[in-house]
Amino acid sequence: MDPPDDTTPSIFEPLSAWQLSSLIPPSLRYILAVLTHRHPRCLLRILNNFDELYLILSLAIETHFLRTENSTFVENFYGLQREKLPSVFPIPRAGAAQTSDLPRALRLRKRDIQLSLLAEVFAPYLKRKLDESWEIHASPSARLVRTDEEYPSEGTGKQKFLWVYKLFLRRLYPSVNMAWFASKLVFQMSYLFGGRYASPGLWIAGLRLRRGVAEAPPAVETLGKGKGFTPGEGRSLLTPRVMAGAVAGGLKVLLPTAIFLLKFLEWWHASDFARVLSKKVNEGLELPPPVGRVEGGGKRDDVGRGNGAEKGDDAGKEVRNLEGVRILTVAVVEGGGSCPICLGVITAPTAAQSGHVYCYKCIYMWVEGNHPRQEMGEEGWGDEKWDSGKGRDAVTGRRVLGGTRGLRRVIV
Repeated sequence: MDPPDDTTPSIFEPLSAWQLSSLIPPSLRYILAVLTHRHPRCLLRILNNFDELYLILSLAIETHFLRTENSTFVENFYGLQREKLPSVFPIPRAGAAQTSDLPRALRLRKRDIQLSLLAEVFAPYLKRKLDESWEIHASPSARLVRTDEEYPSEGTGKQKFLWVYKLFLRRLYPSVNMAWFASKLVFQMSYLFGGRYASPGLWIAGLRLRRGVAEAPPAVETLGKGKGFTPGEGRSLLTPRVMAGAVAGGLKVLLPTAIFLLKFLEWWHASDFARVLSKKVNEGLELPPPVGRVEGGGKRDDVGRGNGAEKGDDAGKEVRNLEGVRILTVAVVEGGGSCPICLGVITAPTAAQSGHVYCYKCIYMWVEGNHPRQEMGEEGWGDEKWDSGKGRDAVTGRRVLGGTRGLRRVIV
């Protein structure tokens, strides 16, 4: 065990970095899936091969950071660096500023970079593919529809390999996965009590994590000796080094925040919390009594008469709201093939909560309160007070809960 010092990170720093690294692939996949719904022709092939493309991209990025910063992409944001563990005796970090050969001895070699890439890039890719295959072939839901397959003794080599692969997923992979998580827990607990390695990957590569130590600033008399030095150049905000530092500092805040927002939006759309919240908001609405039915329907050009009453009116009379003000409504078209609002053939059929079907554009504009028939009705009202029907069903005059979000497209 190494004695603790100021450069030894706590267990929470690498854990935060690795957790952030594990959230990047699903967040990018979620963004790509949303964009694919809008542009499927261009992005569908990319989404289907996301794991392989992300492997190539992360391999290039991690190789660059390991060669230049001695750390992975996410570890660099947390100010962590990887060091080659001295094989003979521990060398204190305090002597690094005095010994010129020490930083070079602790820098990552080619073999260290390759082992780091194996643990940080290829191992997560392999686990994602195994998890996906397990969900398809060996999960409890898959076993409900899976029939026991016999070994294809006369099949092709590919069929035999797939049979053995599925058998591995069903019999051995759960134990292998549990052993992997158990080994990670053992290394983390060991690091918590003074161990050298915080993960199995660092143990395989023989590396340890340290907080990054800034280099000592150059002496004052050596600042002007460089070729082409201009007074004030080091203080300029447009120099590449200053701009790169500003961008890196901004990414340290933006990257975790963006991933948190993406995960929050994904949870919001996947959970029932939004629906429960909207129901609580609509609980305070004063709903009118049920509307009675009218025998025989109404005429096509009947605007202002509905199929029932809303406040004690008899069937066939005008629809009124709770204040007794008439509500602008339209009559149901006989036959059921025409839109009650535009009186034409229904396009993009959309059902309201009352059960009546309209054109999507017509009922959307009606609920929003800007349909041309509503504007025409306003011109003919004169001094009489009317309700334009905004936020209500066009036929019954009932309030549409949730506004336009309460409309449902009908798949024919």
